[in-house]
Amino acid sequence: RADCSSCHEGPLQTDHNHHAIGVPQVGPGREENGDDLGRFEQTGNANDLYEFRTPTLRNVELTGPWMHDGAYTTLAAAIRHYANPVGQLRGGYDVNQLAPIMRPLLDTDETRNEARIDALSGRLRPPPNLDGQDVADLVAFMIALTDEASRDMSDEAPATVPSGLPVAD
Repeated sequence: RADCSSCHEGPLQTDHNHHAIGVPQVGPGREENGDDLGRFEQTGNANDLYEFRTPTLRNVELTGPWMHDGAYTTLAAAIRHYANPVGQLRGGYDVNQLAPIMRPLLDTDETRNEARIDALSGRLRPPPNLDGQDVADLVAFMIALTDEASRDMSDEAPATVPSGLPVAD
């Protein structure tokens, strides 16, 4: 119903494309004013403003925090974002989910947040109607995408980095 598979498709559950999904910005971007313009920074194409690559969903349970800037600290919060990206950018984002040191780094500039809303992908206009059960079902689905062998990869750590220096414990 939410059409997640329009972007999260194929064997890696990603279309490898870039989309503007209205994620609140946590931390500074590369612009002088601190804005993170996404793909636009590489292409200079105004159609790419605030677009970020669709990540794979394989092992997504193990890759938090989520979104390009780590704005969401639970899978449920990341999924709920899609139900109201505009509301998240207009003051609905719960900054308390972040570590205290990160909270002051939330970009609350109304002009930049309105620009993020203007750039929002047509796929999220209107946003999907997700209730609590939908979110729980999607979290369970994403957890099911975790390869059990990925949960503990400590035996895969190399003894040295490519330069030959040892890897610290």
